[in-house]
Amino acid sequence: MSFYNRFKGWALRRVRRWQVKLKLCIQDLRFIFFPLPAFNSLLVRKNLGVLEFFNIQEYETRNSSTMSLIRMADQRCGLKDFDWVLINSDDLDVGSTYAGLRCFSYCSGTNDFSHACPDFIFDHWKQTHLDDYEMARERMHLQGRQPALTNCLGWRGADTHPNRKRLVHVAQGEGYDVQFIRWEPMPNGQLRGLGFMSLDEQQGTWRYLIDIEGRGYSGRLKLLLATGRVVFMQERKYQEWYAEYLKPWVHYVPVKADFSDLHENLQKIKLNPVLEREIIDQANDFVLQHLTRDRAVERWTQLLSGA
Repeated sequence: MSFYNRFKGWALRRVRRWQVKLKLCIQDLRFIFFPLPAFNSLLVRKNLGVLEFFNIQEYETRNSSTMSLIRMADQRCGLKDFDWVLINSDDLDVGSTYAGLRCFSYCSGTNDFSHACPDFIFDHWKQTHLDDYEMARERMHLQGRQPALTNCLGWRGADTHPNRKRLVHVAQGEGYDVQFIRWEPMPNGQLRGLGFMSLDEQQGTWRYLIDIEGRGYSGRLKLLLATGRVVFMQERKYQEWYAEYLKPWVHYVPVKADFSDLHENLQKIKLNPVLEREIIDQANDFVLQHLTRDRAVERWTQLLSGA
């Protein structure tokens, strides 16, 4: 890329940020000295009985889906007025406050989940062919009653973290089907990638599924738990709000961050079909208790009622 094109891109980004800052100050003069976040985010408040949103920076349709969930919370429970709250719609945790505002994130990087909010997937993730969360969850629950085509442990994902490279290196040979995919945007707004398998295809193909960390939190875990398959979950820093209720060897099979116990734990499950069935059933119960859209809307209600 030439120097001119790099400078042009930098200048356009600066102009856009100034435009966002100007619009924000017009909406509320208190934001004159507010440092715009560098991460994907939006602002929300309820003022004189009306929800107000301000979209700072959005990836795909994350902010739009988050707004939909908050509107559902307001429609169902009638949220009281609250001042501006920043919602971090990126993959990392930025803490419970930002520049004096209360802040919510899709995940927590500590054992404090008080500022962790439900993510956009509880609405949809159409870019990966998940058009509606509830429809996908219920469909996976029904499909999970059918046996998988293979007895493999499988995974598909992008190369976004060193531990994903480690998994691809470790999980080789008979009993594993682990590969990278490379995402490419399509004109219709969806994504495609070489080696891509939808969650439905993964569920139908593999008897065992594994969830590992990426750039930040993993949004797919809640869907994997609904598949009627045993889920292996690698240790990770960033986790969603419901993680504090998850229990190893009850709802999932734990795996160390370096995958050093992956083979051993996989053999434990293969040699103990009773334990396999117990984990699947308890994961299904967990999903119905904690991971429905209704439960996500309730969580938003709790968070914003205390904002």
